[in-house]
Amino acid sequence: MNSVKWKQAALARGEHVYTDVKPGRIERAIAGDLAFLAAHPTRRSNSKGMARNREFKEAMRQRIREIAASRDLSDEEIKPVLKLKHQEIARFTEAHGVNLGWLLEGTGRIFKSGTPR
Repeated sequence: MNSVKWKQAALARGEHVYTDVKPGRIERAIAGDLAFLAAHPTRRSNSKGMARNREFKEAMRQRIREIAASRDLSDEEIKPVLKLKHQEIARFTEAHGVNLGWLLEGTGRIFKSGTPR
């Protein structure tokens, strides 16, 4: 895209007058470059997938906060697990007897059976 912008600016400044290239040929080259760029995007957005990930992460953080409230855990105690790193999630579920399926998906029992309070 930078090359196209440069070509457009050079054409607008009239720099082509010092060459044997006619303006029509430069315009066709620019149009061809723009058509190529439109047909071959360099960056693809996955906004739906990114939104889904954000929703999942926020729902999981909310479930962690619910557990923290029910167990009177401080913000400092849950701060590491709110980063949603695998090891921290594993430590949290083991330490507090939380059902991993519920923490990840919100389904099933909140606590493992026979969990000490």
